[in-house]
Amino acid sequence: MSIIIVGGSGMLTNTIRWVVDNFNEDIYLLSRNKDSYDSFLLEQSNVHFQHYDYLHPETFDFTINDVTLVISWVHSEGYANHLRFLKEHVSWSKNKHRY
Repeated sequence: MSIIIVGGSGMLTNTIRWVVDNFNEDIYLLSRNKDSYDSFLLEQSNVHFQHYDYLHPETFDFTINDVTLVISWVHSEGYANHLRFLKEHVSWSKNKHRY
């Protein structure tokens, strides 16, 4: 199972740390800038960085499967592209969880 976190290098930094500490699932950090994340997060075996620019949908060249949770910080100008990414490039887990 997978967790997606979008835009987590700023306002969601503490949220990412909490997710890493509390979940064993694969965690995908989707962002434009890998250098914005501290090395501790990027060194975790279940944390994966993927370049993601919701303002440029042509960069959506990957798919994430079996997603159980998405945490997003997306600015309004990229919202429509982000929704398209979620619909076209994410397969949702059939397992239901409440967090």
